[in-house]
Amino acid sequence: MKERVPLLETLETSLNQSCLCIVLRPGEVGASFAGATGGILPADLEVTHPHLFAQTPVYISQQDLALMLSFATVMERITASQGWLANRTMLPTTNATNVHGVFMGYDFHMTPDGPKLIEINTNAGGAFLNLFVSKQFRACCDMLDMSKFIQPLDAEKNIADMFIDEWKAAGRRGKPTLIAIVDNAPKEQFLYPEFLLAAKLLNDHGLQTIIAAPHQLVLENGKLNFEGKVVDFIYNRLTDFSLAENLHIQSSWQAGQVVLSPDPNVYERFADKRNLVKLSDSHYLATIGVSEADIAIVKSVVPKTVLVSVAQADALWANRKHLYFKPATGFGSKAVYKGEKLTRKTWDWIVSQNYVAQDFASPSQRAVKADGKVGLQKFDVRLYTYRGQLLAAAARIYQGQTTNFRTPGGGFAPLTTF
Repeated sequence: MKERVPLLETLETSLNQSCLCIVLRPGEVGASFAGATGGILPADLEVTHPHLFAQTPVYISQQDLALMLSFATVMERITASQGWLANRTMLPTTNATNVHGVFMGYDFHMTPDGPKLIEINTNAGGAFLNLFVSKQFRACCDMLDMSKFIQPLDAEKNIADMFIDEWKAAGRRGKPTLIAIVDNAPKEQFLYPEFLLAAKLLNDHGLQTIIAAPHQLVLENGKLNFEGKVVDFIYNRLTDFSLAENLHIQSSWQAGQVVLSPDPNVYERFADKRNLVKLSDSHYLATIGVSEADIAIVKSVVPKTVLVSVAQADALWANRKHLYFKPATGFGSKAVYKGEKLTRKTWDWIVSQNYVAQDFASPSQRAVKADGKVGLQKFDVRLYTYRGQLLAAAARIYQGQTTNFRTPGGGFAPLTTF
């Protein structure tokens, strides 16, 4: 095949850089969404979101998948330990404290040394979209075993059960009476189609669900009301992680009137990027009682990360070409800088802010055919979990410094193994 890229070291690398298999047919996704959702999702989804889904799968090894899942399980143990929780700024709440957070997201770059953690998210987007579109996958060559797509059986039921499990973990009985999917201006969000899918899935499983902006939730006697109905569970998609800008939601949650998932304390335990500094410090992990086996898994996955400070500024600047700089409480690749592209002016600003510096882990590449041309694009891998168990998985194909859903041929991609 003239368009193939030369085969490299591993089977997954060879497939990613040579196989141009297409598993999503252009023009069919939007119609399938509209038909299956009874028009809830528009048929012009591929027009409004042209780079939401890639057409080609991404390959990873069973060994790498197992390591990533092991890391997710280890994180559940570490973040629940007394040593990890000591001296943390946790917001007081009368809800039970053993909630886990729905849709934990673990993002990885696949490197020659194995998967490397990029970040942890407590409200990772895309799971509903990827589960839905997985029904549209087609085998297009003998190499592609459709049974090896990494989407668990009974995924939709598992997701509905997760919301009930989280409800009970907060000390409640039965199930929520009204779930609200909450984000700022939800209809204007890029992933609004996912909110529609989420509401449909939960409603189909007997969990009454609506989509709302924070201002639509009115605080009355400690309870949050939406159009006269009490909301007792919030699926939190806000990026105001501490709820400092949504004090009415914070107040109701702290008073135990609403179950919020993920909540500010789950974010503090898992997703604040300053956690990466502690995770990449094996000595620290040992001092808080993490086992040698768990430390070995963390060490193999988490790149070295340090706090950016005035004292460290000169050394970090000198080594910047090997680093990524990330805001401690950032999200969605916002204000993330690749060191080699930094200007001195931007660097001076970073030093004055709350940033971490992470060793650069180069992403793998995927051969993609777009606009009639074949080229290599970057990809990362996202695992969606609950209590360390896999809910869904996807890759994200892109060009540029970070994932962006603006790359022809890129977007969420089905993930398969062998």
